[in-house]
This record gives sequence, C-alpha cells and structure tokens, in this order.
Amino acid sequence: MDKRLEALLLGKIRHNLKTHLNVIIGYAELLAESVEEEPSLRSMEAGFGAMREHGESILLHLDKAFAIRYADEESILAKLSSIAEDFGHEIEESIRVGGRLVEQYLDDASLAGSPFVGDLEKIGQSIRQLDAAVSALRDGGFVSIDDLIDSGILAKSDVELVDLHSTNLNVVLQPEKSEYPSHILILDDNPNIAHYLSRKLSAVGHEVSHAPTTTAADALIREGKVDLVLLDILMPGENGYEFLKRAMPLLNAGNVPVIVLSSLDEMHTIYRCLEAGASDYVSKPCKFITLNARINSALERKHLKDKEKEYLEVIEREKEKSDKLLLNILPFRIAERLKTKEGTIADSHPGCSVLFADIVGFTPLSEKLTPNQLVEFLNETFSAFDSFTDEIGLEKIKTIGDNYMVASGVPEPRDDHAEALVEMALRMLRYFDGIGTLKGESISVRVGINSGPVVAGVIGRKKFIYDLWGDTVNTASRMESHGVAGAVHLSESTAALVGESFDLEARGEMEIKGKGKMKTYLVRG
Repeated sequence: MDKRLEALLLGKIRHNLKTHLNVIIGYAELLAESVEEEPSLRSMEAGFGAMREHGESILLHLDKAFAIRYADEESILAKLSSIAEDFGHEIEESIRVGGRLVEQYLDDASLAGSPFVGDLEKIGQSIRQLDAAVSALRDGGFVSIDDLIDSGILAKSDVELVDLHSTNLNVVLQPEKSEYPSHILILDDNPNIAHYLSRKLSAVGHEVSHAPTTTAADALIREGKVDLVLLDILMPGENGYEFLKRAMPLLNAGNVPVIVLSSLDEMHTIYRCLEAGASDYVSKPCKFITLNARINSALERKHLKDKEKEYLEVIEREKEKSDKLLLNILPFRIAERLKTKEGTIADSHPGCSVLFADIVGFTPLSEKLTPNQLVEFLNETFSAFDSFTDEIGLEKIKTIGDNYMVASGVPEPRDDHAEALVEMALRMLRYFDGIGTLKGESISVRVGINSGPVVAGVIGRKKFIYDLWGDTVNTASRMESHGVAGAVHLSESTAALVGESFDLEARGEMEIKGKGKMKTYLVRG
C-alpha cells in the first residue's frame, strides 16, 4: 500500500477516535457551565468537571500514542499494533470512570425530564463507541484493511474517502514563490531561529527584518514598513503576549497580521494570544511549508483588507466631492435633509428679504465680447457676488442670464435680514463703481429688494435647486425692473425695516407692473 495512503488511513483512525472525545469533552463542558444557571445541578458540578478532565486525559494519551516513531518498512497494521500497546491502562480506566459517572447521573431521579438528560446520553453514547474502538485496537490481530472495517475501527466509506483524497492530493515538495511578496518582521530573541527563517522567507520572495526585542520592533512598525509579524512569546523584557496587547491598535490600523510562533503549545497560551489579536498560532518546531502556507493566507487577507481600505478612502473622497457639490447648490440644512431621502422639501418663512440684481449695459457689451470673454466677465462678477454672500451670511438662490438672486433670512432666520441684504446691494454697487466702463461701454448694476413671507424648498427629481416662491419674490423682481441704474430700489416693507440704519430717498407712489401703485425708496447710503 502507498505510504501516503497508509499515513492518511492512520490519520483517519485517529480522527474517528478524537471525534468521540470531542463530543465527550464538549458536552461535559456545556453541563459544567449549566450548573451556574441550574442550582439543582450543584451536586453534580464536580462530576461534570471530572468527565471533561478524563476526556482531556484520554486525548493526551491518544496524541502521545499516535506520535510514536514508525519505521518505513512498517505497514499500517504493524503501526496500529504498536499504538495499541501504548494505549495502556490509563486510557481504559478513564473511559470506564467516565461511563460510570454518566450511568450514575442518568439513574438520578432528580434529572427525570431535564433537558440535560439528552447531553448526558450523547456523552454516554460516545464513551461506549470510544471504548469499543479502543478495545478492538487492543485485541489486534489485523491482517488486512478489511479486518479494520469488520472491527468497526474504520468504515468502508472512510477507506474510499481517504483513497480519493490521496489520489487528488498533490505533493508539494518545496514552497512556491509567494503571491504576496511582503516585508516580514521576525520578532524573536533567538538569532539562529531568526536567521533560519530569514533565509527560508527570502527564498520565497519576502523581504525580512529581525528584531530581538519588542523595543527594536516598534520603530519599524511605526514607520509602516512591516506587512506581517512572526512573534515569539518567551522573550526578555516585554514578552510577546504583552507586546500583542500594547501594539495591536497600531498593527490593526495598518492591517498588519501577527502570527505567533512559539514552543509553548498549551491551550491557555494559544487562547490568550488569539484573544489579544493574533491572526494565527503556530507551535515550534514546525515544517516551513506549513508555516509558509499560513503566512500566505494571512497576507492574502491583509491584501484584501488593504484593497477594501483603499476603496473606502476613494468612496469617502468621492462622497466629500459630492457633498461639496451639493452644498454649492443647496443650503447646508437643506442638503442634509435631502440626503436623508426626505421627499418634497417646502418651508414657510414669515420674515425674510429677497434681492434681484441686473447688470445694466450688458446687452451692448455682449456684442463686443467673444463668448469666452463674456463668460469670463460673468464668472468674475458673480464670483465676487458669491464672496459677498458668504461674508455677510446670505443665501444665493440662482443666476438667470445676467440677473443675480439672493435672499436673507432663509433657510436660517435672522432678525436683521433686511439690513444684511441692503449691505449686500451696496457692495454690488461699489464693485461696479470699480469697473466703470468696459470695451467702451458704461456698465453698472440695478438692484431691487423686497421683504415679507416666502415659501422656500426643493422640487423636482433632477437638476433641482433651492428656490423661493410667493408675492414677496415677485415684488422684489419688480423693484429691480423699475429701479435705477447704480442704485438700490426698496419696497415700502423693506424701507420700514432699514430706515433707521440707512439714508433713504422716497420716490413717492409709482405704478408697478402687476402690482398697481406702490411707495418705493432709493438707498442713499
């Protein structure tokens, strides 16, 4: 029989035996934990603990027995005879003690109808199956694989499964080059082990650094040069476990996995290291091909996490761009409401002011400018207006051709909404005073302001803007169209709000298109 097939069959036999032990230890642990919630089981607490201890004892003996040396010429049957001789009295006695405890508790009338009876029965069944398998091994006398099947040590399906696995399994004689060549830090105080690992890791494509103490490792990790750490536990000064607890936040920030490589293999140490953040735990000595496979697996996970981090950063940058673009279109509070998928946004504002400004002389000027010059002129003008709105705390609504609309007191209310908007209008006038003429054409701005209630909101599904509606808006537009070039034209409602802050000139009653006669005013300063 093929030697590898024999080794796999031997492994399957050990697997079958340990499966029974997994059930015994696992359910005994569940029962021991249940004692805390079920006072009636207090008297059985020691017994449940003893079941688990006996199971763990059998497991140790089992691993020891299967770890004996095997001569190459030995067949699997000869090996099984040697293993059976090593089982000894301890295993059989532990099995019988566990079985007697289960029978004792199943006969206890206080457990009748308890859900714990099912757990005890599972333990009892596994003990009987384990006892039968161990007894069969101790009896020996196996001449063929069929004898193992007949004795129940192996099932026919076990042999078929192992044979298929052996056929499909490719033997890897040497570790292949890593798909993720990386910078690996060996944190170990033994220079010989570090040197050995460095040579093996370099041969498969990695860059390697060695640090004999955690202090020496800190600098490399902080510089972001490390992709994976191989960590020993027993070191002078700060040990590996202490290093894990301290350094994991920094290592996690860089998605740097840590594989503990230690000669300590007791369960408590392994658990504490994995709990502290280690990605894996490998006991020394180990075959490099196994360690290399675990390193590659950890580096693959790191690669995927790094990619995820990059994608999230790209998404965040794009989100910032999107938010910035949205805030260029909508007020902050409205944009936040829109992002929460709120439907139609419409708010009533009882007191605000609206300004319209139109560039006087723009039509003849546009005939003398090239398209690029025309757009550049509007861009510079409206950009200056935008800066005024930001400085004063106003809300730009929109531009239509050479007309600029801005509001005060929406969406955030303010008591001085009218005064703030008049200040905006005066800045617009001063801006055009600085230009005077352009291409021989005299240009200026005509401004109109009205105050009162409006409805403000966002409508539509695309190319939406924050807009205002109501008679206050219409009247503000009329104030601009019936105004004077180079002046600020106010409605009576706005004048009443700013009369004490600015010098006004009454224009008397005048006919306003669509409104009839109205009293209006010009701002003198």
